[in-house]
Amino acid sequence: MTSTHEPTFRAPITTTAPTTSSPIRTTTVSATCADGPWAFGFTPVEPALGNRYLSVQVRNCGPRAAAVPAQPTVTVRDDSGNVVAVQWDWRPPRAGLTVRPGHDRWLRLHWHTSGRCDRGGTSLEIAIGPAKERLEDCLQLGGLSEVTGQPTTADGTWGLAP
Repeated sequence: MTSTHEPTFRAPITTTAPTTSSPIRTTTVSATCADGPWAFGFTPVEPALGNRYLSVQVRNCGPRAAAVPAQPTVTVRDDSGNVVAVQWDWRPPRAGLTVRPGHDRWLRLHWHTSGRCDRGGTSLEIAIGPAKERLEDCLQLGGLSEVTGQPTTADGTWGLAP
């Protein structure tokens, strides 16, 4: 079942960042249709005991229903623009992947923190076909996990809400 109302967002989480050149975003960026078949929005990166969560709003801006891919293209880059290796584990979707015009699906991303803003990725780009959007933030994604000491793995799943 698809919701016909605009999604509601939880209040932004305010965090105290370690000294870093990377900003920590505390506001939600909503998807706004402009040019292209898809628009993207991002919640703040939510910290939780060594984990990080990010919800990505994906809005169908086209004239017809369209399906989002089970595994969208996600690229993480560091401050220098180099690609940061992240192993993504895509979980089966919780909802259908077909999105009606003007409606949304949400991609929920999760990873273990690498511990510092200057370690690993500082930008995340999501792409569906030719449409793409980049988020710049203190991701703490990539490199070695602060929790496990192992290379960063991340997972994602589709849903109807953030």
